[in-house]
Formats: sequence, C-alpha cells, structure tokens
Amino acid sequence: MNRRLVVVADDAGQDAVRDAAILRAHDVGLVTAASLVANGATLEAFVAAARARPRLSLGLHVNLTEGRPLALTRGFTLTGPGGAFLGDKQALWRRAIEAQVDAVEVEREVVAQWRHLEALGVTPDHVNGHQQVHVLPTLSDGVLAALAAVRARAVVRVPAEDDPPAGVPPVRLPAIPVGTAVFPPRRLAQLRAGHGGVAGLGVHADRFRRRVVAPLVAPEGFLGLALGVAPRLDVLVESLRRVAGATVEWMTHPGAMPGRPGTYGGDAARDAELALLTDPAARDAVEAAGFSLASFRDLLA
Repeated sequence: MNRRLVVVADDAGQDAVRDAAILRAHDVGLVTAASLVANGATLEAFVAAARARPRLSLGLHVNLTEGRPLALTRGFTLTGPGGAFLGDKQALWRRAIEAQVDAVEVEREVVAQWRHLEALGVTPDHVNGHQQVHVLPTLSDGVLAALAAVRARAVVRVPAEDDPPAGVPPVRLPAIPVGTAVFPPRRLAQLRAGHGGVAGLGVHADRFRRRVVAPLVAPEGFLGLALGVAPRLDVLVESLRRVAGATVEWMTHPGAMPGRPGTYGGDAARDAELALLTDPAARDAVEAAGFSLASFRDLLA
C-alpha cells in the first residue's frame, strides 16, 4: 500500500531566517506544507514567495502566545495588561488547563487570523497550533468554533505521537500540564520511559482527535516530537517504519531562531532538521518506507 507523508514546516512568516530555511526545505527538500503565523513580522513576504511555489500547501498556525492579537475585540483572558499576548506559553497552558480562558475570545481571535490570511489571498488548507495550543482544553473549544464559523474545510493536526525509537534522548518537551487527566497505559508507559513531552501532549491530542469531524479531517499518524530532539536519518528511518496510518503528518521546524535562545530543541537542532529535510538520503528513506510525499491539498481533493 502506498502511504502519504505530509511534511509540515511551522512558524512561517515570523522572521526572515526561518522563512528562508522553510523555502529551502521545500525547494530542495521534503517540506510540502508551511503553517503561517498570521501576526508574524514577515508574513506578507513569505506569502509572496509562496505564490511562486504552487506545490507548497499553506495553512494557519494559530498563535495565541506571541505578539499582538488581530481581533478588534480585546481578549482579556489571552493577553497581559498591555494588550499583547502573554509571551509565555507556560502561562497560557496553565490558564487553559485551569479553565481561565474565555473560549469566545479564542474564537474571535482565530477567526481574525483566518480572515487576515484570506485578505492576503490564502485560503488555509490546514490548521495547527503554535506551541500546540489548539488541542488544549478551552482553547480547542474556541479553535473548533472558529473553524466552524469560517466554514473551514481543512486538515487539522492531531499531535498524538507513538513511542520514540530506541536511542532517542528523553523527549521532555513540550512540558504541557494535564491537570486531572488520567494517563492511559500507552501514555503512562511513555511517561515512565522519560518521554513526558510525548505523553503529556498525547493525552490532550488523543482527546482532541475525537472532536475532529467533517468537514475537518485529521491524518492518522503523526511524527515530529522525537525527530525534533534527534533529527537524524536513523531516527527518521525507524520512525517511518513504526508509524501507523495511511496518511502521516511530520511536523518540522527548520532553521535557527535568531535571538531566541532556549526554544524547543534549540537552534542547533533546528539547523539539523533543515539538514535532514534537504538530505537526499532522507528522500530515499521516505520512498523505501512506502511513502509518497503529499500536500494537504492532496488530502482534501
């Protein structure tokens, strides 16, 4: 059976360094989709560059943590005293888990971000969350309500990753709280193995999957957390061998993040992701595993 692999680069439109890495990873590498930050500083430039790349699928990377909101009605539970987003993902995650976020504010902001992309000529064909906010309690309510309001027909990320291959360092990030959630056996085993990032996000993602209904769709398989901390060819080969599903999403973050030390994976890991994505041996590995590269437009066709 020929399976489909969609390789998604997040954070497009935030800065020129990452934008250049994403475009290179598409031009000479494996990236087939880019997720746009609607309030990003270089969004318009990235969209213009993407127009010359008709095979690059474009989506909305819902951002509720960095910069300023786009909604005209201020979201008081999403922002700080100055009206900007909190700038602290841990603070937003805690608010979500503790039900201290207004889902209506989230809905208004996500609609505003979607409409902003439409104003630039982009109809998003996929949706995911910056720092995975779209799968968290309350935040997910607002995101799904917004997608219904704009009548989105899109692919939605479900970041439910299986066990990392042997030899992968502990995947502790993203360190998302789970509140009073009970870990099912599969996630508990991941937690005990040191992969708390996979387990904690997986708890939320497993719940979120049940809420993704037509006209929204979700890929059956997901990769990206283990490869984010160990972006190596051997890890890719083993990950592709183990992942289930006819359609698999691989989340990537190619390129350094200038002036942003201590971010997920660090600059070195992000540069290593770019190297892996542009390595001809990685393309060979995808084909050897029985996958063909696809875009989200292919999934929706």
